[in-house]
Amino acid sequence: SDSSPNDTAKVKFSDVTIHYHDFALGDHPQVSSGPPLAFGEWTSTEEFSLSEYERTMSTRHQQHGQPWNERAQINSKERMRMLTEAGVPMQRIQNRIHYQRIQKDAHRRSSLIAARNERRTGAFNL
Repeated sequence: SDSSPNDTAKVKFSDVTIHYHDFALGDHPQVSSGPPLAFGEWTSTEEFSLSEYERTMSTRHQQHGQPWNERAQINSKERMRMLTEAGVPMQRIQNRIHYQRIQKDAHRRSSLIAARNERRTGAFNL
């Protein structure tokens, strides 16, 4: 073989492409309050060299005071504002919030019933 045990594989990254999307009304069941968000239509693209991207992200981090993943949770009022600005009708947002509550209540009830049945019968799901 031409390779020795000391050879290491190397990976090189050169370009970064960011796709931007509108916001849309989502359907994630774990949103604790307010409307869930989802990606909407693809609106634009930015391309950077890796070094340019790292400089840009460093500048954005300084402007916002924290990295994006620490800003990833968006409160319910902000999600509501984002969706209305994206043109989602308020009635549709309210309907989705109501549907999410119904789904959560149904899940909670079925979990309670399953736990009660397990205690009663001694059967446990593994």
